[in-house]
Amino acid sequence: MASSGSSAVRRRTPRWSPPREAGVRVLAGTDSLPHGGILTEVRALAAAGMRPHDALAAASWDARAYLGLPGLEPGAPADAVVYAEDPRADLDQLAHPIAVVLRGRPVRVRR
Repeated sequence: MASSGSSAVRRRTPRWSPPREAGVRVLAGTDSLPHGGILTEVRALAAAGMRPHDALAAASWDARAYLGLPGLEPGAPADAVVYAEDPRADLDQLAHPIAVVLRGRPVRVRR
């Protein structure tokens, strides 16, 4: 099975490479209901051959920068999601947040 997974990655990467090499900016975002569909979009970008780190960036820091919103800097709104493991290494972590902080206040904490 490992060899078929490797060949699947090789088959997927060329689909993503030409737009990326042309400088196309890809951002993820959703206004679908019920809310929470962004995980599906991030997974779809990764399945299309985008590196997991880049797929996550498309839904977070790259999207904030595109909208002209500050990143992690003094005085910026403190919105954050906390995970047990690094979601850049395992996108499945996105489905299991430990805590959510909105404007500096915890709004959800898994106990």
